[in-house]
Amino acid sequence: MPDVASVLKQEISRIARKEITAVTRVQAKQIQSLRSTVRELKAQVASLNKSVARLSTVTSRQLSEPKRPDPSQVRISASGVKKHRQRLKLTQSEMARLLGVSPASVGFWETGRVRPQGDNRVAIAELRTMSLKEARAKLESMDA
Repeated sequence: MPDVASVLKQEISRIARKEITAVTRVQAKQIQSLRSTVRELKAQVASLNKSVARLSTVTSRQLSEPKRPDPSQVRISASGVKKHRQRLKLTQSEMARLLGVSPASVGFWETGRVRPQGDNRVAIAELRTMSLKEARAKLESMDA
């Protein structure tokens, strides 16, 4: 006949294993849930990092490339060309060098015989925003 103490010990061990299994099963489910949450969060972080990288390249390109006005939207009049040349204290030949055209073209624009076209319109629009010092510096850098 088995000893009562050994039977009691075996029964206590069986019940303890059963309780431990029940507790660890709940923890295993929690761990599995947390692992899936971590996977989802990692995927979300990777996606956000890609978006940030894309936006930073687009932003850096926009900052490095100055926006040029559309030639069709730049309004230029003969008196405006002359007024800006005089404001910058330039001769027609100096203005022509700045714009990359002949002095005769500047004279024709100022008298209204001819209107500037394409890139010349954009160059004149950029000249409008230039200060006297900037214009002189640009001329001197062209001479050097």
